[in-house]
Amino acid sequence: LSSRLLYPIAQLSYTGYLMHEAVMLFVFPKTAPLLASAGWAPAAVIAVDAGLALALTVLVCVLLFVLVEAPAREWRSSAGFRRLSGASDDPGSTPHRTE
Repeated sequence: LSSRLLYPIAQLSYTGYLMHEAVMLFVFPKTAPLLASAGWAPAAVIAVDAGLALALTVLVCVLLFVLVEAPAREWRSSAGFRRLSGASDDPGSTPHRTE
């Protein structure tokens, strides 16, 4: 992924894959009956639901990235995590055990 344009999408793609079904299970049952009872055609209900689910999935992905993934990456690259995991600052060394 050497393209700068695709990098943000790549950062969110796996989270989107994991979250899209949960978002659809949340959105569809709540909005479909409301739109159908308002007289919307079935194809329009599906299109609106899909658009809402897509927008909400992107929002959830961004929030999870900012609030969970980015801090976890920062914490993992910190010296404190390396010390806890037994890793050294030398990328070629293997963790040592003290028993």
